Amino acid sequence: MTTITVGRLGGCDTIEILGHANAGPFGKDLVCAGLSALACAMVTSLQREEAEGSLETLSTHIEPGILSVAVRAKPARRARVRGILDVCLTGFSMLAGTYPQNVRYTHT
Repeated sequence: MTTITVGRLGGCDTIEILGHANAGPFGKDLVCAGLSALACAMVTSLQREEAEGSLETLSTHIEPGILSVAVRAKPARRARVRGILDVCLTGFSMLAGTYPQNVRYTHT
């Protein structure tokens, strides 16, 4: 099962994704592929925002089965960064709702 935990810590939005969905054979798991696509799009979009100077903080830790992100936008860019996060978090939440045996989504 993949667990996704979203929250705030020290003024940063935090997202932690742990585990594998186990909805199919390794390399053919469509739930895991969907989660991975959303996670990669989120990280890449946040890295672009960082390169443009839009963020106060961006911390990422990525390894197989683990992704943790902490991000804080500069005040003038909060709405844009919130939009990036909202789209990805909506996708995670939808996958959890459709595949509750494979994905757990928690917003703390």
